[in-house]
Amino acid sequence: MPREGEAYFYAFDFDGVLCDSARETGTAGLAALKSLTPDRHTEPPDGWLDNFATVRPVLETGWESVPIAHLLVTGVPPAEVLRDLHTTLKARALAEIGHDEAAVKAAFRSARDGMIQADCELWLGLHGFYKAAVEAVQHLVREGVPVFIITTKAKDFAERLLHTCGLDIPPERVFGLSSGPKPQVLARLLTERGGRCLFVEDRVQTLITVQKDEAVSSRVDLVLADWGYNTHEDRQLAQDRGVCVCSQSSLGGVLRNHPT
Repeated sequence: MPREGEAYFYAFDFDGVLCDSARETGTAGLAALKSLTPDRHTEPPDGWLDNFATVRPVLETGWESVPIAHLLVTGVPPAEVLRDLHTTLKARALAEIGHDEAAVKAAFRSARDGMIQADCELWLGLHGFYKAAVEAVQHLVREGVPVFIITTKAKDFAERLLHTCGLDIPPERVFGLSSGPKPQVLARLLTERGGRCLFVEDRVQTLITVQKDEAVSSRVDLVLADWGYNTHEDRQLAQDRGVCVCSQSSLGGVLRNHPT
């Protein structure tokens, strides 16, 4: 906890903390997959987006939805994707798709851009928002508390969606994919602003990375959002490492117990 009078600010991940983007990410991933393999992929099986939502906790950045979509529509069980995506299945999927990571990233961005250009309202409608979490952050903003968004989503997309859910965050306080890894962004903010930070994130591995940097972790209070893209095992790991595991209903109280 900070000393009396010490500067304090708040940082929030976006996907899995404020925004539920699983349907949009899966839809864009499938569209990109079809563009890369037009002769091999037709319509996906019924319920595939539900399976995508099940495996969403292992997706680290949006473009990985393309190999995940390939695996799911070709019949790989969700449990296998959850277990083996980053050890073997992602590389296998890229080989089967026949394109390297750079090409898949470009296709994913193009597919998402195409969805927005074709029907922006439909694209926005593919996203959901975590109402209690958004309201808790809105309260901080109304109080004039420094709030930052640190996300692996492209900055322009994040800003559109923040506006949609009613969060008025200045552009200079929104850090997107091009800003670098979240622990590095936190380190820069702490250097520039001083004081301490509370960081709410839904990926336990991101929080563990922050913990490993003692210069940063000594000045950051870490919170795992249990409503986001994580598993029971992730939440247990967070607790074992001394991270606060928070529900949506208790987020407001956690924030109120920190200085504003």
